[in-house]
Amino acid sequence: MAPSRNVWINIYQGDKASYEEVFVYYFGRYCNYGKKFTDNITLIEDAAQETMLAIWNKREVIPSIEKIAAYFYTSYRFILFNKLKQVKLTVGEDQIQDDPQFSIDQIIVKNELDAELKSRLKTALANLTDRQREAIFLKFYEGLSYDEIATL
Repeated sequence: MAPSRNVWINIYQGDKASYEEVFVYYFGRYCNYGKKFTDNITLIEDAAQETMLAIWNKREVIPSIEKIAAYFYTSYRFILFNKLKQVKLTVGEDQIQDDPQFSIDQIIVKNELDAELKSRLKTALANLTDRQREAIFLKFYEGLSYDEIATL
């Protein structure tokens, strides 16, 4: 059950037991939410911990927040996206998921489209001549330029 308004008031007053209750309640939820944006568990958990620390450090603003859960989910999302941006800058954008999936329907449709595309690609490759398949291999697996392939 979501923390009551009294729990938030207790946190505002510095009650660590109430904070622990909120921490336990939200930490797993933040991690599940974070999986919609990335598979990097370390990053997800770091963002969740930072959000929970922010709750404690900014507890004096809690009484002025009308929709506490929405406020802290927004905070989590902001922290997670900042971490994702940092990782993109240091690791490279090709290693970060840019298209988060939010529902099982979207995942199923994407998987079906991927399977259809793979099937069409296999059919197209099967219709190529041996030399055409060789050229594709040299280009995409060996990284040769078009001029180098033409020379071969």
